Amino acid sequence: MMYSKRISLLAVAICSASAYAQDHKSEDMVVTANRVEQSIGSVLAPVTVFNRAKIEATQANDIYDVLKLAPGVQLNRTGGKGSATSLYVRGSNSDHVLIMVDGVRYESATLGSAALESIAIDQVERIEIVRAPRSSLYGSDAISGVVQIFTRKAAAESGTIVSVGYGSEDTQQVATHSTFAYGDGSVMLSLNYEKTDGIDARYADDDGKFGDDKDDSDSKDIAVKWNHQLSKGFQFTWSNYYSQDEALYDNRTSSDASPYSVKQNAKSTFLIDAKVTDFWDLEVQLGYVLDDSLNYDRNVPGQFDSATQIKTDRFQHSVTNVFDVSDTQTVVAGIDYVEDKVEADQGYQEDERENVGTFVQYIAQYGDVSVSVGARYDDNEEFGGYETGNVAVGYTFSPMLETVLSFGTAFKSPTFNDLYWPANAFGAGNPDLEPEESKNVELQFRGDLTDNQSYELNIFQNEIENLIEWAPAPTAEFPWRWTPTNVSEARITGVEFVYAASFDLADLAFNTTYTEPKDLNNNEDLRRRSRWNGSLDISKAAEFGKVGVTFNASSDKKGAEKLPGYGTVDFRVEKAFTNALVAKLKVDNIFDNEFIQADGYNDQGRFALIELQYKFKH
Repeated sequence: MMYSKRISLLAVAICSASAYAQDHKSEDMVVTANRVEQSIGSVLAPVTVFNRAKIEATQANDIYDVLKLAPGVQLNRTGGKGSATSLYVRGSNSDHVLIMVDGVRYESATLGSAALESIAIDQVERIEIVRAPRSSLYGSDAISGVVQIFTRKAAAESGTIVSVGYGSEDTQQVATHSTFAYGDGSVMLSLNYEKTDGIDARYADDDGKFGDDKDDSDSKDIAVKWNHQLSKGFQFTWSNYYSQDEALYDNRTSSDASPYSVKQNAKSTFLIDAKVTDFWDLEVQLGYVLDDSLNYDRNVPGQFDSATQIKTDRFQHSVTNVFDVSDTQTVVAGIDYVEDKVEADQGYQEDERENVGTFVQYIAQYGDVSVSVGARYDDNEEFGGYETGNVAVGYTFSPMLETVLSFGTAFKSPTFNDLYWPANAFGAGNPDLEPEESKNVELQFRGDLTDNQSYELNIFQNEIENLIEWAPAPTAEFPWRWTPTNVSEARITGVEFVYAASFDLADLAFNTTYTEPKDLNNNEDLRRRSRWNGSLDISKAAEFGKVGVTFNASSDKKGAEKLPGYGTVDFRVEKAFTNALVAKLKVDNIFDNEFIQADGYNDQGRFALIELQYKFKH
């Protein structure tokens, strides 16, 4: 589609409806749940927020370290720190959660998952996790929820933060974060570099394959953000992020091989935020996302045998309006436009497609009763029209007890690989695939036990139909060929419990989740999922500094990949020598427990990192 058509779509949308608040949000506010700023307590869905203060308090080394603390979240990593990471929310597939960065979809159009490992934690301002279907607001992929990452924002005044770190596996880190503030705006610049020798990602099988070597990697990240207020109630934000990751990884067939990958991910957004009237807020966002992967198959040291490249360009534009109908009623309405283009060494049958989605959400408070109702229609170039919806009703009995009953439908469209993977000896896409569909029902209990203790209990069931599964589809010429079909169905039932408390002795954050992720075709658990997992974080601020310990545990996996359960203990300590100079030490998996998250792959053993951070004004 020509660019002029994109502009005309936006013009029509501006005249209709929409609003996507982001950045400059207080720590008790969330925007991802309903595409409008709300207090966490008013959202009728399970939500977890990690702001910058919480991220720094946990001394997270990467996105993985943050997300493993979230309720209902499981992570599978194919190697040590920095390796490819799959995210599972409430037992659903890794591509059933929508990953967004600063308001735009960040997942690969070919793989269907996002390169979370490519986002440096020093570049992250906050992470919002909604554990509920949200296709009625965002369209495809949000079957089990949405994870939105907001990149760093400018500080209140000009200044620079510099941090350096050194740790296990000869890990070296350098990061800077600078703010240049002026009258009506600010410019932020962040730079990040990390290199590590890594670990041996794959362990040898019975045939002695996979060499006993370390798979080193290095990553570079840069972010620039410019915010300017043109007049009262009218401002714009231009936000850019780029990362490049280079890594070795083990080959499946030869111990002498040393395959090599170079990944580039980028995001650029331009956001206009305008308060049109006292009751109407308008936001218009233009976005671009790059996902570029280049893989070398180097079977002879120092010589590249072959290289394959897959690149996706995504243009994503949205217009959102927030109408405050009254003090207790809000309507959010808008339109999204997404165009994906794929370039690959092996040609795809189709290499671009478009999707236009329109949505409306009604949020109201009637005394002790809260209501949230929404609907969305997606018009996709590949599979046509698709409708989704959500409804939630909450009732507050007392500060100690609020109940929420909700129902939502969602879908996931097939990826370019599913539909158009170039026919070859090993596989072929299936252009006749239909979207995966889901229906989720949930009952939530939550409240404040005391002024310093809160809890949340969630009971849910998610039924997913038309699951896409790659399976053998042999031909006379290629007897080992695979292809995808809509053959599977799944039912995921589960319960979550979350508890947080702040005592004089220490602060506690505890969560545990139990799920039964059943493949209804064979009555077995879905692969790579544990039925039970949880975490407990204990932190204490004392005169000498801050200290904390985190316990993580996961039960065994009963699906096609039967793997044992595991538990780890992480320890951290922080000391501020002055207001400007801070030293941190963290030791992950302090007892060096061996565990496997994905069959065939080692995971990180004991890992220690010491960091020095210095702040200065300019």
